Amino acid sequence: MDVNDQQTVSVNFLADLDINADPKPFFMNPNVTLDQHIQAQTTNLPRYVAALFTLNENSVEIGQKAKACVLAAAWSRHDHTLANNLLRHRRLFTLTEVLRAVMMLDAGRQLRAYEKQIKRLELSKTKPKVTTLGKIKNHIDNLNRLKASSGSVSGAVARHIQHWTRTLTRQEHEYFALHMPTEPWKKLANIIHFNPSRDFPGLPWFLPSCFGTPALEETMVARCQTLTNENVNDIIKEFKIPYSHLKQFKDHLHDRSKAKIAAYEEKLDTILWYYEDLQCPDVDDIISERLENGEEINLPYGKLMERLLILRKLRDTPSEIAAVGNVQDQNLVQSSKNKCYSYLLSVAES
Repeated sequence: MDVNDQQTVSVNFLADLDINADPKPFFMNPNVTLDQHIQAQTTNLPRYVAALFTLNENSVEIGQKAKACVLAAAWSRHDHTLANNLLRHRRLFTLTEVLRAVMMLDAGRQLRAYEKQIKRLELSKTKPKVTTLGKIKNHIDNLNRLKASSGSVSGAVARHIQHWTRTLTRQEHEYFALHMPTEPWKKLANIIHFNPSRDFPGLPWFLPSCFGTPALEETMVARCQTLTNENVNDIIKEFKIPYSHLKQFKDHLHDRSKAKIAAYEEKLDTILWYYEDLQCPDVDDIISERLENGEEINLPYGKLMERLLILRKLRDTPSEIAAVGNVQDQNLVQSSKNKCYSYLLSVAES
């Protein structure tokens, strides 16, 4: 089959999409358009939503474009109830999908702006550069592929996105500030026109910081910018810093700091993933306590088994025990690891 035949098959396949027959391609084929998502939601919304969450619950990877189309289609149809419910699934619909959906709906406005720019350049007495026209026309081509036949970033859509940012926790904003690029927030802000104080009540300095204003000195983000091997343990006493930001200082963490991290990290998965970095009797006890209190582990089964093997190896390695010093402390280490291992094993077997 040559390239033309493949393209014909692809076009025919997309033309034959039917939410009532097979909903999976809407979420797994990156070539499905926003208009097709809008049509699918209009035709059979219950089946559409059920397919989305069934695929997600079965760990089927759903592409960013598909998820963005899901959101954009809901907003385009003025189905804000659906969009708001989707945004409650934070792991499935992140800032990336929100921004991409907004860009889809804003494509028409941007397209008109570029078309006006082309006309101004063509009417200008000074002949525009070929490269300048080429770049603008390339933007226009991309936007034509992106935009839907209906929908825009209306005032209602903007208000719902502003409401979404107000539901983000202080910890989430701090994570964004520490680890994520600021460009997506800047792009979203330029379209939605956020109010830094009203739309980011937990961290009113967050949005200005995305545009270059330094974080306030007393904030965790500002203090994290001054972390060193020497002060890391002192700063952990003041702030609940995500371990992903502390990992670079793992060789300088005291056992008290490790225990505090194990206690405040939101997901037990994180502690287990980096168990070798944080292991100490207090951390073992905290893991056991969190498991005893019914906290769930969402690690893939293979990763969980690997963690069990690591824990058993550390428990049974003489050098690990001998490094502690006296017999009483040796027994304490082995006892804490035994207890932790038993809890994890019961989780793996359940």
